[in-house]
Amino acid sequence: MSHIVFCVKNQLDTEGLGFIPWPGALGKKVFDNIGKEAWQSWLAHQTMLINENRLSPLDPKHRAYLEAEMEKYLFGDGAIYFLSSRFNFAACFKPETSIGRILIILHQPPSRNSR
Repeated sequence: MSHIVFCVKNQLDTEGLGFIPWPGALGKKVFDNIGKEAWQSWLAHQTMLINENRLSPLDPKHRAYLEAEMEKYLFGDGAIYFLSSRFNFAACFKPETSIGRILIILHQPPSRNSR
């Protein structure tokens, strides 16, 4: 039976995982705070890390690296990242900053009219 969690990665109430995906305290933290969609996103990112860095899940050093990357990816710095292919920009929303809420545009191409 599934359970509902507030996903800290996606910042919404969603269906949680049906199992604890990692051993130890981090696995319990993921189970309690990450939804299925965010977990699938992590698995895709993990696959990319394994392929690009030629990691072996059997190597203890590589597993430790993946665990650290998983924690950064899922729980990171509290930022929520947006990518928009329709409007061709990326932005980062940081809900907790010293000046309150802030939206930072990381990249926006010049408009066609600015020649």
